[in-house]
Amino acid sequence: MKKIVFVKRRPHIRVYKIAKVLKQTGRYNLICICDYNCFDYKLFNGIFDKVYYFRKDNKNNFIYRIKGYNRINKVLEIDLKRICKILGIVKPDIVHCFSEPYDYIKYIIEKTEYPVVLSDGNDFSGISSGIENIDKKTREEEKYCFENVSGICHKGPEFEIDYYRQYGYKINCPELQFMDYCDENFLINNNEVSYKKNEINLVYAGAVSLKSIYKNYLSLFEKMRNAEIHLHIYSNPWQYKNFIEYLEVEKKEKYFHFHKPVSLKELSKEITKYDWGLWIHPVYGNEDIPRAIKDKQKVAIGNKLFSYLEAGLLIIVSDHLEYGKEIVEKYKIGFAIKDEELPNLRSFIEKQNYSELKENVLKAREELSLSNQVWRLEKFYDEIINR
Repeated sequence: MKKIVFVKRRPHIRVYKIAKVLKQTGRYNLICICDYNCFDYKLFNGIFDKVYYFRKDNKNNFIYRIKGYNRINKVLEIDLKRICKILGIVKPDIVHCFSEPYDYIKYIIEKTEYPVVLSDGNDFSGISSGIENIDKKTREEEKYCFENVSGICHKGPEFEIDYYRQYGYKINCPELQFMDYCDENFLINNNEVSYKKNEINLVYAGAVSLKSIYKNYLSLFEKMRNAEIHLHIYSNPWQYKNFIEYLEVEKKEKYFHFHKPVSLKELSKEITKYDWGLWIHPVYGNEDIPRAIKDKQKVAIGNKLFSYLEAGLLIIVSDHLEYGKEIVEKYKIGFAIKDEELPNLRSFIEKQNYSELKENVLKAREELSLSNQVWRLEKFYDEIINR
């Protein structure tokens, strides 16, 4: 069996979905290298054959609490050396690494001879913020990785990596577009009526913001306040605990609901009671943190799309999220809307053929399931191993 090692300080949903579908093939020995405190046992239960920690229990190990340890670790490259030591023990056929950051990926490439696959985790830095806007160290590390890895696996459309080529990056390795897709174990057949009869219920699952217009769902709610549409938000535990402003609005507004977070495995079951999944992010403005530049909006494809499909929801996507709009319209699973049209969102929803769109959702999530796409990932791995 081929040995595939996944390296990521904090393994998340993308790591889970890729590892899970490979596990089902029975062809691979799957190993994870990560930080002890960042490994979700409930999520990854039974997925990996072996898990190694390059950093042990931070809370109970006094060495990590030494003043200045992180600086010492960075200078002496302690974590990076441990990762490579573990790789030497495992002797993998492929090392599958997830950005961001890039320092450990660069180090593995420089210090070992194992084929390294680069994947976006949440995002690639350059195309999200603009190469000219990221710090010099990140820019150099990202460029090195793109030019020296044995393969690139990314979520966005095939032309996504061309963004870097236009800046002179010499990228000649095999590439694979592999989205997060739908997990068959999370599929819910939602044939029930709306959460509140005769009312429209929208749900957003993902990070929110208080400042950035890109994820400020308080601002979005203001635009649809008079439409009498319920907006349900499921963010992460940290934001639920600290974003008091969202909780305050919930207390005052009948149609605004800031829910307690749920685990990935429970998400589709929780949100299936609503009608529409929101993939709405306003056009990027002039903000202090330059995330989601126009180039990113052309290729963005988050995992929330597949969470919505798993729950059997219809999709509403921002018109300027070009690739997202393309998918929604290709599979006829919802509609796109412009920012200036949001105050009229209710009229857009009411003119849709709800039952027809629901049937399309069931068809789309079967085609876009992990089990129907895994052969492409296997072929990609084989190409790299046999080069």
